[in-house]
Amino acid sequence: MSGIIGNPGSKSGVIGTTELDYEEGSYSGSGTNHSWSGNYVKIGTQVTVRGKSTCTGGAGAVTQNIVTLPFSTASGMNSQGTCWSFTVGSSNFMIAYVGSSSSTLSFYSSDGGSAIVKDASTRIIEWAMTYITS
Repeated sequence: MSGIIGNPGSKSGVIGTTELDYEEGSYSGSGTNHSWSGNYVKIGTQVTVRGKSTCTGGAGAVTQNIVTLPFSTASGMNSQGTCWSFTVGSSNFMIAYVGSSSSTLSFYSSDGGSAIVKDASTRIIEWAMTYITS
C-alpha cells in the first residue's frame, strides 16, 4: 500500500484516497475516595488506553474502583484489559472490564469479587487495554 501519512501527532492523513482518523489525548476524573488519569490513542474505531487510579479513602473506603473512559465501546463489544496494583496484598490477579456500549471501566479480582481497592489506606492500580468504539 502506498500513500501519504500525516506527521506523527497529526489528526489525520491520507492513505491512497482513504482518510485516516487519528487522535491522541488524556483523560481524568474522580469518584468516591479515588481519582484516575490516563492517555489514549484512537485510530479509526480502535482505542488504546493506559491509566492509573489511586484510592486514598482509608481501609474499606471503596469496594469497587470505577473509571470513565474517553470513548464508549461499540454495541456488542465487551473488552478486557490488563491491570496491576502495587498494594493488592493478596495472590489474586485482577482484570479490567468494560461492557458493551459503555465507557465505564471496572476492576475485578480473580476470586470473582468486584474489587479490590478495599482494605488499604492507599492503593494504586494501573491498567492498559484496547477496545473498539463506534
